[in-house]
Amino acid sequence: MYKLLVLLSSFGLFLPIFSVMMPASLLRKRTKTSPKYEQTEAIYFFIITKTVSNMMKLLIFLCTFLATQTISAQYDGNILKGKKWAVCGDSFSSGDFKGSEEDYIIHEGRYEGKKKVYGYLIANRNDMTIQDLTRGGRTMATPAEGNFHNCFSEELYKTIDSDVDYITLYFGINDSHHAGIGKDGEVTNGYIPLGEINDTTTATFYGAWNVVMTYLINHHPFAHIGIIISNGCGVPEYPEAEIAIAKKYGIPYLNLNGDQHTPAMIRAVNSDLSKDVLEARNKAMRVSAKNKHPNVKAHEFESWFIEDFLRGL
Repeated sequence: MYKLLVLLSSFGLFLPIFSVMMPASLLRKRTKTSPKYEQTEAIYFFIITKTVSNMMKLLIFLCTFLATQTISAQYDGNILKGKKWAVCGDSFSSGDFKGSEEDYIIHEGRYEGKKKVYGYLIANRNDMTIQDLTRGGRTMATPAEGNFHNCFSEELYKTIDSDVDYITLYFGINDSHHAGIGKDGEVTNGYIPLGEINDTTTATFYGAWNVVMTYLINHHPFAHIGIIISNGCGVPEYPEAEIAIAKKYGIPYLNLNGDQHTPAMIRAVNSDLSKDVLEARNKAMRVSAKNKHPNVKAHEFESWFIEDFLRGL
């Protein structure tokens, strides 16, 4: 399109110049007629070329207008449209709908057939490409015993595609379970201690975050990275550790335990919440009395806050 515009501009610009500078002697040689006729011919030639020039300018204007409209059509104001997003997390991201009476499958759009979890719901609304790095029971840290391998810090973080635009990290529940705090029926082989903020080993929760974040900052310097502070950890030390990590690396975070920006979600760990509020949230948002994972409505509800979070990264 732009090469065409340049060509048309050049053609339209040089036509009138050529007509003015064209020597009368050249016309005389070509026509072999009287000087008066040659003068009239030159005037007609100038008028014709001027008309052609104006028509070319009009054509250029129309081409420019159409090109502008095409560019405008390509960007409709949705910053997420067409972007690639690495969704990293555990069963609160991958979805566990055992015993659900709800229809938890997407039936239309790009992600027809996928579960109605926040990642695919957001991607379906915004025509995003998903790199799904979620799995039930997944931890951030890697137990030192070497008897558990569903760990994000066990090289899985290095499989994030180089061309992703967004990366979200949503871990913590299973790490707390590997420390003996609660359980959702998943395998909890291997002990994972909380550790300290400056740990550099993947065997502790803090250390694994440090290893992963250092890698992401260096290998994905222009990706929009966000940490989703995990609900459901049972004790406040784990979400507090994630907030400390986010601040340490200058990474935005979204706290699903509830704060001034986001409502408390299922199984929130928040000392400011009343017992009645927590019970009401858990009852409304769980799959069933036996399955305390987020239900379809919970995923739909939180998806809007996570989508807004992505837009602000």
